[in-house]
Amino acid sequence: MYKTKQIQYKLIIKHDTHKETVEYKCQGILKEDHKTLIQFKGDEGVITIHYSQECIDLIHNDSKLILKINERVKNLYQTPYGDMVLYTYLKQSSFDHDVLKITYELFDETHKVSTNYIMVQLSEVFIGGSENENL
Repeated sequence: MYKTKQIQYKLIIKHDTHKETVEYKCQGILKEDHKTLIQFKGDEGVITIHYSQECIDLIHNDSKLILKINERVKNLYQTPYGDMVLYTYLKQSSFDHDVLKITYELFDETHKVSTNYIMVQLSEVFIGGSENENL
């Protein structure tokens, strides 16, 4: 069953000494099944996260990264400039009390491109404001 949720999303990308942060606060959907689905629309398109104990799929518009715990996974990642081969390595993930945390590394053929931290916090949507107005 799909549920509407208030979503607080934060992505931190660390490249060497440079750090980039992306944050969204919006409504989205949650569907819990054999794979949990979290989906919402950010400034640059739709973000979808499929999560299970074995695998996480991170989808942003037409681009998809597949993550598996302690396993280097080859991905064909779509960019506006063409497809790129990128490798992902899922270091850790947890989904407890409506908070999803993911830490993964991204590699090209020979070098680490970045370490990425994602946190998604889900909360109830309250009609008429109040509790979530400060999100």
